[in-house]
Amino acid sequence: MDKHQLLLMNLPTHIMLEILARLPPKTIFICKRVCKTWLELINDPHFATFYFSRCRAGLVVHHSEMFKKYFKLVDFVDAYDHHDLPHDTMLKFTVNKLSSFFDANIVVDGSANGFLFMRDINYKHETLYICNPLTREYIELPKPQRVARYPSVVTHGFGVASKSGEYKVVRIFHERELNPRTRACRRVPSSECQVYTLGTGAWRTVGEAPFSYNSRLLGLSSGEIFTEYGVEKSWTKEIVIRKIPELAGPSFEVVQALKIFTDGTILLLWGDFFMLYYCSKTGTAKEVDLEQPSGPNSIEAIHYVPSFLSLKRFPLENVSPF
Repeated sequence: MDKHQLLLMNLPTHIMLEILARLPPKTIFICKRVCKTWLELINDPHFATFYFSRCRAGLVVHHSEMFKKYFKLVDFVDAYDHHDLPHDTMLKFTVNKLSSFFDANIVVDGSANGFLFMRDINYKHETLYICNPLTREYIELPKPQRVARYPSVVTHGFGVASKSGEYKVVRIFHERELNPRTRACRRVPSSECQVYTLGTGAWRTVGEAPFSYNSRLLGLSSGEIFTEYGVEKSWTKEIVIRKIPELAGPSFEVVQALKIFTDGTILLLWGDFFMLYYCSKTGTAKEVDLEQPSGPNSIEAIHYVPSFLSLKRFPLENVSPF
């Protein structure tokens, strides 16, 4: 070991924490194999908390191909004169071990503080999971009451309570009445809300969930942001995305803006098929190279802040590796 390596090994703990907290997750895994001292430092719960407080948000990208599905953790490089989604920092993982069903179709349905909420969208199973792709841990949530069967549907939400810091999954069960002729939804007579707090081991019912929004929804339309209800002048046009001739048709009507880089370039998910860099100044687009093979496939993406927090911090949960 030369003197430079020796100096690095003998740095004070708080300085090593500062250095490690600036590294992407993929590099952290390499650092864990350098020496026992670094391994113990990275495995310490204090490092997980410190790293999360310094970490930038990236993406979890879900690739679905003909015969396989996999996920990537993608980091951003965002400078005034340069932006990128570098391949060397991408972490790839699969979730095949989460389910014993051969026909499972697991997707990411939420992200909060380093944990992913995933569910099997095969209606026969309705299995729900919380996982941390960095620690390779997951929890299978207990089966909720009132399993959805057609024509009933369920919607989910996942987040962290601002006051208590508790992680919660919200599940709303909607009963539907269909038009007997068209099979379209005629009305929703009732909606029941259930909440699962991570670490409790059980669902609780909190009563009916109101279905009406009382016309108080504000939103985004044609690139214009509506910020104040009832005030016409509160509309401001922030972004105009011109239609790309090559990406026309019903399958490409939904465009999701994922990030606006410092130089003004917008990262878009166009339909479920393409991730693009869109230059609003020139109205041109360039496909993002995610090293995805050609052929029939789809892409989904959700924001994710990497975290080394272990799911074992919730003692009542059955935590498994994947």
